[in-house]
Amino acid sequence: MSNKTISMLKLRQVIRLYNQGKGTKAIAGMLFISRNTIKKYLHIFLSSGL
Repeated sequence: MSNKTISMLKLRQVIRLYNQGKGTKAIAGMLFISRNTIKKYLHIFLSSGL
């Protein structure tokens, strides 16, 4: 399942849960996404300055 994109809805959920103080391990368990994918998307989001 490598190189499979996630939907914008899941991306929004990742960002929302991260802003609520959840860790990457907790988010991965809730959304069934790998921790590395979550870290990658959070890194992109945080470096964008939004």
